[in-house]
Amino acid sequence: MHHLNDDTLALIALGEESDSAHLATCPDCRERLEGLAQVVSAVRQGPLEHPSPDVWEGIRAELGLSPDLLPGPAQAAPLVQAKPKASPGLGGSAGPSAPPDPAAPAVAPARPRPLRPSREAGSGAARSRVGRRVQLLAAVAAGLVIGIGGTFLFQGLAPNRDTVVAQTVLSALPGKQGDGVAELRTGSDGERLQVRLSGLPAPDGFYEVWLLDQAAKRMISLGTLGPSGEASYPLPANVRTTDYPVVDVSREPLDGDPGHSSDSFLRGTLHG
Repeated sequence: MHHLNDDTLALIALGEESDSAHLATCPDCRERLEGLAQVVSAVRQGPLEHPSPDVWEGIRAELGLSPDLLPGPAQAAPLVQAKPKASPGLGGSAGPSAPPDPAAPAVAPARPRPLRPSREAGSGAARSRVGRRVQLLAAVAAGLVIGIGGTFLFQGLAPNRDTVVAQTVLSALPGKQGDGVAELRTGSDGERLQVRLSGLPAPDGFYEVWLLDQAAKRMISLGTLGPSGEASYPLPANVRTTDYPVVDVSREPLDGDPGHSSDSFLRGTLHG
């Protein structure tokens, strides 16, 4: 199954792109996006320290920006601006203004001129927008290994990220086809089983995912499987995979019977 790349997920986290159709059917991309969104939220709540010169150079190189587009950290404007001091003569408290020089020639007040956008003003606004965007991307990049496949480091940054505690390869039973993997994950919301399957033939009915005991005498249905072959199932609080370690994928007919059809396609036993 095609997944969203790291650049696209970063832009979605920043609110600059959207792919709700894919995210609605892909728990893996939703999980990665959730970690990025946490970083972006932390950045926007600021203030942040400016990156070191080496980091700025890496950002310029990665984004293909010209060296003069972004200021170095020594010249960069602070992310949180200080409140400007009041100007003398405009209600401020900087002391009395100097008395007018009687010898100075009188100067008529200048007529107001209409404001016209200039190239320089436009360029400055564009640089400001790019600077803010790059500062956010720089923070997001702290959660990525740039240039090495975008490997995420959020396991160390986000303590609530799911951890894989057991997994298994799902192999086809005799006379069947397909394969996949199943992972038991634990996080702040409890345990859940995540499956990724491929090669299953189109069913005359639907596929269902189960947990079985070692003897395959007792079983618990986790739910049906959609056409994507990927799904994540929360485990009931009183269910332990030590009692139900076998992951089973069955083909079920549309007969209204909630029981197992005995037509299993894939099976594997979870190991920590």
